Amino acid sequence: MSDISQKSWLADGFEWIQTGEDIENHYIDTQDRDPFKDITLIEIGARTIGYGEVSVEKSDADTLILWNFVHLLPEWRGKGIREAVFEFNEKELVKRARKGGPRSHFQTWANDAPNDWKSLLLDKEFRPSWDALEMVRSDLDDIPNYNLPNGLEVRPVTPVDYRHVWEGMRDAYKEEPWFTESKFDEASYRAWVSSSDLCPELWQAAWDGTRLAGIVQNFIKKQENEAFNRRRGHTERIFVAPSWQRKGVAKALISRSLRVLRDNGMEDATLDVVAENVSGALNLYRSMGYKEIHHFTFYRKPIP
Repeated sequence: MSDISQKSWLADGFEWIQTGEDIENHYIDTQDRDPFKDITLIEIGARTIGYGEVSVEKSDADTLILWNFVHLLPEWRGKGIREAVFEFNEKELVKRARKGGPRSHFQTWANDAPNDWKSLLLDKEFRPSWDALEMVRSDLDDIPNYNLPNGLEVRPVTPVDYRHVWEGMRDAYKEEPWFTESKFDEASYRAWVSSSDLCPELWQAAWDGTRLAGIVQNFIKKQENEAFNRRRGHTERIFVAPSWQRKGVAKALISRSLRVLRDNGMEDATLDVVAENVSGALNLYRSMGYKEIHHFTFYRKPIP
């Protein structure tokens, strides 16, 4: 499944890897996700050539978001296979929606450049909802140096701090268009703690005494770098507590993060941001040398 999804996403204009461990971790220790119900394997004889995947997220107490993805090897496209599995998934999601909240809609996303997956979504009458950007700082030379405000210190994050960081993320991201209650439930917390992206030794966290003032949760995906022959680090899940916003905390922590990635052998750095970001994050990242390389659109469609 990891190999198939990598090749499928690449054909649709996205360089991304879900390891087998990541896929397995998604279904461990949760009652809301069941691989035997959520995943449909696509097989030709004894060979698996793709798979469909559905999931249901609770946006709030009354709204369900119905996710539908179909990963298919490029050489098997153009035969109606992906479309058939997509329609099969939609029917399954409609059944679940009628057992859930009173309001539901389909949702998925695609690279905004022309590709097979985007064409399928438009053919199925999905419409744009919001946009996100992948940004890259193409080198780790000439990193600007910004100091933290007085009163803050940088210290390592330990497992004792994980819950504090998690709650800080939940509060910081409540106004983001991708935020849902499901993304911050207990099962999601346990998945986050077990994720291969959790690299606290690389994090840069500023503390106001015992309170978290801001953080950049850096990580390096070794398998991804090997697959795409690059040395790229991720400067992701950036947030600053409200009382410390617009005081240079984010700039200082990103500057430190870029140096940490460079010192660990990386040659560039990436992050994702909502295109319509009203907090000023997009301009901040541009000022730190990041440039947009991919534009992604999230699509929605009402259930019939």
